[in-house]
Amino acid sequence: MKNNAVFACFVSIIVILWGSLSIGYSQEKQDFKDFKELDIEELLNQNTSIAAKTNQKVSEAPGIITVITAHEIETMGARDLRDILEIVPGFEFSRVRNGLQVVGVRGTKDSRSTAKVLLLVDGVPYNTLMYGMSLVGGYEINVEAIERLEIIRGPGSALYGRNAFNGVVNVITKSARNNGNAGVKLLAIGGNNEALGAGISYGVRKENWDLYLNVLKFNTAGHQPEFDNGMGGTAPWDLSRDNLHLNFKANFGKFTFTGIYSDSTLGSSHGPYITNSEILTNRGSYSLGYQTQLSEKLEFSTEILFQHLKEIQDIEIFKPGLPAPFGLLWPAGQYVKPEYSEYKYGIETEFSYKVSENHQLLAGIQLERYGVDNCNIRASYDLYTSGSPALFYSQNGERVYYGRNDMPLDSRGWIQGNGHDYYNLAFYIQDTFYPISNIGVTIGGRYDVDSEFGGVFNPRGAIVWEFIKNGNVKLLYGQAYRAPNCQEQFKTTGFAIGNEELKPERIRTLELGLGYRFKNFSTGVNFFYNKLDDVIYVESRSFGEPNTYLNVGENIAQGFEIENKFFLDKDFWLFLNYSYTKSEDKRLEQGDENVGEEEITPHIDIAPHKLNLGFNIGFLRYFNLNTNLIYRSSRQRFAGVLNPVGPYTIVNSTLTLKNLIKSLTISASVYNVFNEVYFDQEPGLQYQPMQPGRSFVLKVSYTF
Repeated sequence: MKNNAVFACFVSIIVILWGSLSIGYSQEKQDFKDFKELDIEELLNQNTSIAAKTNQKVSEAPGIITVITAHEIETMGARDLRDILEIVPGFEFSRVRNGLQVVGVRGTKDSRSTAKVLLLVDGVPYNTLMYGMSLVGGYEINVEAIERLEIIRGPGSALYGRNAFNGVVNVITKSARNNGNAGVKLLAIGGNNEALGAGISYGVRKENWDLYLNVLKFNTAGHQPEFDNGMGGTAPWDLSRDNLHLNFKANFGKFTFTGIYSDSTLGSSHGPYITNSEILTNRGSYSLGYQTQLSEKLEFSTEILFQHLKEIQDIEIFKPGLPAPFGLLWPAGQYVKPEYSEYKYGIETEFSYKVSENHQLLAGIQLERYGVDNCNIRASYDLYTSGSPALFYSQNGERVYYGRNDMPLDSRGWIQGNGHDYYNLAFYIQDTFYPISNIGVTIGGRYDVDSEFGGVFNPRGAIVWEFIKNGNVKLLYGQAYRAPNCQEQFKTTGFAIGNEELKPERIRTLELGLGYRFKNFSTGVNFFYNKLDDVIYVESRSFGEPNTYLNVGENIAQGFEIENKFFLDKDFWLFLNYSYTKSEDKRLEQGDENVGEEEITPHIDIAPHKLNLGFNIGFLRYFNLNTNLIYRSSRQRFAGVLNPVGPYTIVNSTLTLKNLIKSLTISASVYNVFNEVYFDQEPGLQYQPMQPGRSFVLKVSYTF
């Protein structure tokens, strides 16, 4: 079943070797500049490639884009991707008790996953396959190895396919082509909540090759705030994590090899009492790319990919020895342990042809073979018992109570066929041209042939007009889709069972952006309108039937974003952005006499008003202070719950001491400086987990 992908990879290797032998070595690629090499004008209008797979200025690119550099990530003391993305207009996050991050972009927030945002690492998709998730706990990517982030708010399926629904985040990892990454760097991390970490990076650059290696080990017991357990009491929940990251990137002539490996344990909590659960994940992503100039006008690139993932969810729902009724039903406790593996092979080939100075064509083909397998599950109770709650095992008419360490393997499994295999073949084309010198037009689309639901086409169109010097207008239209993930299709037990008849979720987006840059200041406003169809919800088809994933929803989200950034110099900058969103769900009621009747409600867990404010000040030569404020207004809770989740304001601050001793850097970060008490909404439950209070992290690094 995996032979097609293996054959495709073999053909790709032959093509790469033929190209390298017949064409010879090319000049070294022009990478993006480091923060220190940019002048103020370039800082306000950086280069990006995410919107059109072509190196362009942000003001010229056919998308609403944010670029964040390694220098900005370092000065803000970012711990994970959430810390970085939270200051991007339109993004908002929640963390639920199972430890997972929930991310919303421009009014659409998937309460059970982050599948509507596509995460790329050096252009390679990094979402999981079982759940389609981009961010799991937020720790997936080693922030110490990030060169820059490029973020699109809006659909990206016209170039990137499934999951590029309402946002695309491309993590560009460090390489030794940037001289700032050469040498040996040692890192030590400590903080409250038993935070402890260490890292080392090594970069070397020679005339024809370079390589970069980064290893980071970090663990923390995590803040353990309380949550309202819906039963008149409270209990703590676990936010611990233990992560090992390894990043490797090597360039040799026209070849680039990128390897990412991580081994992570994320603390997790379930049920209405104190519990101890965890999610263990082992994953790797490896790609080999080749790029060359076939002629003065024609550029060719190809990349082969292999990814793997293994996840074990060790879930404790109830402890042994609880009072009735739980202690009576489950005297040995209630436990479940699902696990699964993933694989992906892929190849993508692109041609870029420069028709003229003002006209460029891009065409590509992508083939992926991927799947979920080894879906095993152990449980201390009968997962398939009729009624609610699920009860006990029985043998010869007698009840059998299993504990955490002697749970049997359930031969019925939890995913149909213990997994599923997929393939996807895609073709895309894009035409960018300038009919006159100050107007750029981009037209394109991508056609995906999916093994589950057939063909789907996603077009895009953009007009970018520089109506005055340093002033531009962007009119954008795009469509995107999110393919149902494996559990939505093939889950056989639990909160909701799968549905093989699911269709992809679809989105159509219209955007209008206005921007202007002064000498040291940039400002802009972006308007957007999103129309979502075939949104997947968990419903019961009729009374007495189990919950099922169904295409019964629509959503309309509209609003605007205001962005401002000011640079006095490279050590002194300010930013302020504000987002307003109105998001409403329309869904068909199922399972009662009102079948087919529409219900319109505000979208759950979306803050209509979002404000991010920050500044960075370098002073007295050796010191740097970076402070960010994050405000979110009240959010609608789940249907039937009148009081909303209240507003909150979080302040994070990092003070850095650098070059007092050559190559020694010390930074002290305080998160939630004023110890704000705030809550997030638990999906489908009445629980309100209290989010982490004030915490501290100290980092010390030395570069040889």
